[in-house]
Amino acid sequence: MASFIRLIDGTAGIAIVENYDHDFLTVSNFVEFETWPNDSLEQKYTFRGMYFPFSPSDPIIVTIPSMHVLSVNNDVDDYLLTQYYKYVEQWYRARTEMKAPKKRRRRRPDSEEDIRSMWEQLGEMLAETSNTANTTIH
Repeated sequence: MASFIRLIDGTAGIAIVENYDHDFLTVSNFVEFETWPNDSLEQKYTFRGMYFPFSPSDPIIVTIPSMHVLSVNNDVDDYLLTQYYKYVEQWYRARTEMKAPKKRRRRRPDSEEDIRSMWEQLGEMLAETSNTANTTIH
């Protein structure tokens, strides 16, 4: 189950807690939040990105010294958990696609007939709109 974590440097995020003892907090797939506005009582959150994103492991395991942890809240809203799991899945999929990008099909050049057809369609559309537009000045 994922937990809301706040660190002493102001970082806030959500992660799956693997181990938490007197010395270290070990988490997997820690996703950072970005908050705004910072000066008001009510803040809004968005996912900022994966904590330690250049790790090749899957899941990304991070060990944080316990003295850097302000709080760990296990009571996380179900909607936030759903969004968190979607974000993590999309992040891993994007990382995989960056390693092996799909080959793109070459776009075929437009033939002269295709271009003429497009011009004719555009001309017809413009003719229809100019006929129906109210051009009377009052």
